[in-house]
Amino acid sequence: MQCSSSQTRCAAGLGLSIARRIITLHGGELTAAHPSQGGSEFAFWLPRSSRSVTSE
Repeated sequence: MQCSSSQTRCAAGLGLSIARRIITLHGGELTAAHPSQGGSEFAFWLPRSSRSVTSE
C-alpha cells in the first residue's frame, strides 16, 4: 500500500500494472516520464486493427 500524509486514501498501486498488462496483450507499449516539475506522465500506443469494423 502507498499512502502519504497529503492523501485521504491509500492505494495498492495496481492500476499501472494492470494497464501495462492489457496494453501489452493488445500489442501496444506503455511509457512513463517524470518531468522535472514533479509528477508523472504516462503514454500508450496501440497498433491499428487490420480488420474493418462494420455496424449492423
